[in-house]
Amino acid sequence: MIGSEVHGTAAEMVLLAGLLGAEQVLGVEDPFRGWLAEEVDSAWEQARVGLAARGYLTTGPDGTVTLDATVAALVGTWARPRASFVVTATRLPGPAQVVYYHVGDHLAVEQVRSADGCRLLALADAQAVLECVCHLCGLAEQAAAAQGPLVLPESDLRRAWEAAQAGGVSAALPVLLRPGASDEDARALAASLAEPASNSAVAGLTRRGNSWEVAGLALLEGCNGLWRLRPFARNGADWVEVIPCTAMAAAQELRHLFNRLLPRELALR
Repeated sequence: MIGSEVHGTAAEMVLLAGLLGAEQVLGVEDPFRGWLAEEVDSAWEQARVGLAARGYLTTGPDGTVTLDATVAALVGTWARPRASFVVTATRLPGPAQVVYYHVGDHLAVEQVRSADGCRLLALADAQAVLECVCHLCGLAEQAAAAQGPLVLPESDLRRAWEAAQAGGVSAALPVLLRPGASDEDARALAASLAEPASNSAVAGLTRRGNSWEVAGLALLEGCNGLWRLRPFARNGADWVEVIPCTAMAAAQELRHLFNRLLPRELALR
């Protein structure tokens, strides 16, 4: 089953998930928002016909719908995961890439958006997902940035990023030179913001009873090394600690994030 694939339009994928009892799925917007009931019924029938043509489902003489076993396994993992991870990764100057990963009890799936829906690819397990996420984040042998850490309001970090993109280090530096921040630390972060190589963010979530537990990690690779961003709240405001971090340390942090949300401990290979 590893390497098996399921793909379809948003309507087809929502139909498959609904047949397995899912009321909501990640990574696919409601394809029928604002539609009339007659339009939805027509779209459902079109989706059913398209899925049957690809062998994803069969309809018996009595109208009973049966899913192919592999399709049911992949869609079931997507629709009812133990944990999900959303990765947004940008290798500059390219566009951002968004990939979803879902981990079940016996399988994991990678979900990639398509123009009209999404594709699900079967992976072995959570360990395989962790390795995919490390690769997608571009973790190799990057060294940590030489200076830091710095602590500043999240709004100031955004302002510094915008200033660095518009005017380089000299434009970002005044935003970063806060009380307690050394000139060397601020200048190092300003250089990374002015000449970024990549940035990535990983958000993980799992259901705990009637609520969701969410955890995350963000990384910035600049011309002078790698940084990890740790958000936190202070006096009702959003702050962030920007911490020098090697690629190996970042991979360990990702492993900790996975182990926080999954029932079985993962190693880092």
